[in-house]
Amino acid sequence: MKREILEVAGFVGLIGVYVGFNETLAGKAFFIIPAVIACGGYALYAVTASRSTRLEYGIRVDNIGRATKLTVLVLGPLAVALVGIAVARGAAAPPRSFYVALLIYPIWGIVQQFLFQSFLHTRLIRLGVTPWSVLIVAVLFAIVHPSSAGMFWITLVGGLAASAIFLKCPNIFPLGVGHGILAAFVYYLLFGKDPLATFLT
Repeated sequence: MKREILEVAGFVGLIGVYVGFNETLAGKAFFIIPAVIACGGYALYAVTASRSTRLEYGIRVDNIGRATKLTVLVLGPLAVALVGIAVARGAAAPPRSFYVALLIYPIWGIVQQFLFQSFLHTRLIRLGVTPWSVLIVAVLFAIVHPSSAGMFWITLVGGLAASAIFLKCPNIFPLGVGHGILAAFVYYLLFGKDPLATFLT
């Protein structure tokens, strides 16, 4: 238990550093690419470590059908609502990079779900703080998206939904894909931003 407490504390500390230097780190390739490599390496270690770890972390395919149904059931209406809001507000047609984002954002979504669900949420579950773990993960997830109050509340709702799904049926792959699609909708359709334009700047 002491190890889990230290790991959670370290994760929260990293979030503090990220938030403190958000303007420098957010959406930048020099941060995202090493983060993807580091998370991928840790995920590979988790996959090879033991079957029980893989199952706990949601790196699995045995429940992918059920997890996909839950993800679509919960996140699908959020996607429809985002499109409806964008249309009602008369949002301009998204740039071509929006369609590129729809293809690559799910990869970054899986990475983030690995961080917040596989790593953080499983440790909170081990510490016996469920169901509060759902709220804790969602709040921390929202904190790393502090660009606006609107973004905070949107990511808080998304974080609550994703964490509840993971608690019920741990699998980060459908969650990551749904996360990536929703993120593209939020940035391009709702806020009119093009994160890919600043990726390499």
